Amino acid sequence: MDESEDISTAVYQSNWHLAEPKSRRYLWMMMMRSQKPLGLSIGPIGSVNLNAFIQVCLL
Repeated sequence: MDESEDISTAVYQSNWHLAEPKSRRYLWMMMMRSQKPLGLSIGPIGSVNLNAFIQVCLL
């Protein structure tokens, strides 16, 4: 599990559903966004995930 998924889990395990409606909406968006994998777009070639990018930088 990577760090962004940890954020989603931490928000979900909090009492986010008891917050004010506006805060609940922001926390829900944070949970949804943190479940998407982090990647970089490299134009017409496609996209690269963080691990592949780090490997290329270390070459």
